[in-house]
Amino acid sequence: MQRFSSQASNYALDELYGLGYKSSSRYVERIQAVTKADIQRVAQKYLKTEAAVVSIVHPCSSGQNSGGEGAGAPQGLVH
Repeated sequence: MQRFSSQASNYALDELYGLGYKSSSRYVERIQAVTKADIQRVAQKYLKTEAAVVSIVHPCSSGQNSGGEGAGAPQGLVH
């Protein structure tokens, strides 16, 4: 159970984001309204096997990195 101040903050943020102050109270209802067909439609739209990337990450046995410098550089064994 939330304090009144937390509830007021949630209502204010919902209004700020244009959702309406009752948005939080309808959250569970809206989640329960999602159907299997809805999920399949969205998955078909956004999850594309031809764009999939598989990454297997494990530490180097030597403790050395594979090269590269700085943030975002490859670390560990790169295949």
